[in-house]
Amino acid sequence: MREIKVNELKEGMTTAVDVFSPKGQLILKRHQAVSAFDIAKFGFYNIASVYVEGSSAQEKEEWNKKYAIIKEKYRDSIDNLHEYMNDILYRNIIPDKNTLIRDSVEIFDRFETSYELFDALQVLKQTDVSTMAHSMNVSIIARLIGVWAGLDTEKLDEISMAGLLHDIGKFKIPDEILLKPGKLTKEEFEVIKKHTVYGYEILNNFKILESTKRAALLHHEKFDGSGYPFGYTADKIDDISAIITIADVYDAMTSKRCYRDGMCPFDVIEDFEYDGISKYHPKYIGMFLKKIASSYIGSTVLLTNGKKAKIIFVTEKYSRPTVTLLEDNSVLVLKDEKDIKIAAVL
Repeated sequence: MREIKVNELKEGMTTAVDVFSPKGQLILKRHQAVSAFDIAKFGFYNIASVYVEGSSAQEKEEWNKKYAIIKEKYRDSIDNLHEYMNDILYRNIIPDKNTLIRDSVEIFDRFETSYELFDALQVLKQTDVSTMAHSMNVSIIARLIGVWAGLDTEKLDEISMAGLLHDIGKFKIPDEILLKPGKLTKEEFEVIKKHTVYGYEILNNFKILESTKRAALLHHEKFDGSGYPFGYTADKIDDISAIITIADVYDAMTSKRCYRDGMCPFDVIEDFEYDGISKYHPKYIGMFLKKIASSYIGSTVLLTNGKKAKIIFVTEKYSRPTVTLLEDNSVLVLKDEKDIKIAAVL
């Protein structure tokens, strides 16, 4: 199975999952040959892409080759970012924007779909939980949010740079606190919170974009005033900082830590749904949740009842999509199921 953009569909391709309109109307059932009329309908209903059947063995081989290239590039990029950080922190030199973001943008551009992006990052982050890897992930995810929001290339590059440098202040936090395997004490957490101010102070020594400095300072602020370091509310938080905040929280929660495993993406989506509108920029958080949940359409998942299923449709409750059970192809609407949800993406 593979995701194909509607403008790249060809007659005769076979749908792998049911195709729904953005409002939930069934347009074409799975296992159906796509006609020219179907392609026109997809465009009329603003369907951006559909999943079609393909050679699973061939797809797996192609993805493994692509992933190997991305993995090597990712490792090199982390090494390069570490050198850039050393330049900034110890040599008082900061690379120009294009040099700094080059690796991040190149990795981003290698992904053909958002599913590929999240799938690869989910695997890569299990092998590297450093601040460097987190910063690279945030830069890539934040850029995707910017693309989804329709921002121009100049603004996307600003977002990429802000993501890479948002946590630079953590280098001034003692390792015994930053890398502590257990729960932080109240006093230790107060020290951790200072990384936002430290980051701003470090970057303020250089002639760089103000948005990069502000993202370092404000990426833990929340729209309802519950964040830090200042307890700012919506009117004082710029858009780029708001985007970095969402990407930062998503990557942190889905990443493995020494004291816990990474959370399932749909558990993170559920957490965002719980307080997203009050704590995060409403324009970006709503779009982010819908898009990221939709990225997993066609994916196989494990449910909390132990059964395997395939996601076929995203409802208005993004953390509880509609699935088909693999054992009998029956449809299960998870938003109507009180005790069943997605436990893991397989």
